[in-house]
Amino acid sequence: MIKVKCFKIFTFWKIKEIHEKLGKNPKPKYKDVAFSSNWISLQTESRSPINDLLFKNLLNELEKDIISGKKKRFFEKRDKINLSPETLKKVVKMLFSISI
Repeated sequence: MIKVKCFKIFTFWKIKEIHEKLGKNPKPKYKDVAFSSNWISLQTESRSPINDLLFKNLLNELEKDIISGKKKRFFEKRDKINLSPETLKKVVKMLFSISI
């Protein structure tokens, strides 16, 4: 669960960065919000898009920050979220409406 919550926080940091660059007017479309069950449903390339795409990207970005000394390691390089794709989708749906 901690990995999923960290991923949600990371996703919202990315949205905040976009708003800082472009302003608040360009609102993302539902299909563009990665931490949503709608986005998961649209992914056909992977059985577990949260794990295979998004969490992997999070780990890659964290690794860059670890190498540059900006962050310390709290996940292993090849870590995964140990939940089934179905469970992950349910958790994302539950957490989507919770404010950080």
